Parts: sequence; C-alpha cells; structure tokens
Amino acid sequence: MHFTAHAALWLIAAASLCSWIYLYFARGGFWRISNVTFPSVSLSLKKAAPSVAVVIPARNEATLISVAVESLRQQDYPGHIRIVVVDDHSSDGTAEVMSGRYGGLVESVVVLSSLPLPSGWTGKMWALFQGVQHAMDSGPDYLFFSDADIRHSRTSIASLVARSRVRKARPRLGAPEVEMLDAC
Repeated sequence: MHFTAHAALWLIAAASLCSWIYLYFARGGFWRISNVTFPSVSLSLKKAAPSVAVVIPARNEATLISVAVESLRQQDYPGHIRIVVVDDHSSDGTAEVMSGRYGGLVESVVVLSSLPLPSGWTGKMWALFQGVQHAMDSGPDYLFFSDADIRHSRTSIASLVARSRVRKARPRLGAPEVEMLDAC
C-alpha cells in the first residue's frame, strides 16, 4: 500500500486527536491545576509563619516588573517575604526601573544584575541560579519562582505554604492563583 504525504498527515492528526481524547476522558484532566480546598490559611499559619524567598528572573520587563513585585509585596501573609529580582542583561532599563523604585529603600526587595553568561548556560537559568544563591544566604524556609509578567493574588504565598504544610510535603512546584500581564 502506498501512502501519500496527505494521507500521512491525516493519520498523524487522527492519532493526535485520539491521544487527546484519551487524556481528556481517561486521565481526568491531569494537566489542570486542581482547586483543592485547604484549611483556612490564617488558621494553619498562626504559629510562626515560615520565611519565603521569591526569585524573579527578568529580561526586558521594564513595563511589567513593578506590577509583579508589588503583587508579591502586598501579600496577605504573616511571615517574612524576600523578593530577589535578577536582571538578565536587559536593554530596556529593567534594572534601572527596579533600582529606582526599590534600590536600598525596601528591605524586602533585592535587585541583582546578572553576571556574564558562562558557557553552557541559558540566560534565564543563569539568572535563576544567581537568584537562588542570593536568596539562600538568608536561609528561607520556602523558595518560590515567579516570572516578571505575573500579578499574584493576595493569597498566593500563603496558599502555597499552607498546601505544603497540610500535605506535609517537601518543597515542590505549585501554582497559585495568578494573572498574566500584557506589555501591550
């Protein structure tokens, strides 16, 4: 039997559709973030709330980064939150915007300029690595990553910490309620 390119494309499309149908119906929407109900955040965090560090790599995010950082500074969270922004060699003045707004005036926000990119590293991973190194100097109980174009809900940090405590889990990835920002 001789397949044409057209028939091969239809076969690939059909196989893909079947896979998605299987994943949707048989795997219960595993890719979705579940809205699990946890005990009241305020109840579970009344006793000595753990410290949190948030690392934000930023490259050419001058128009959005302040919104992201402010959403983290305005958290309903009783513990200490330290925000480490690592500017990844931006050409739009991201570092200047951050330094002008937070430079030395706000203890909870640290702005770092990324060191030159070593061979074998990508910019974002290098920025995250440097941010983690800096954040760990203060010994936070939890370390979270965020992007510069995210506006966090007021309970993002408390929700992630409470989830971890309720599940008695090791630190792991979590996705709080967030809003993507658009620079346009």
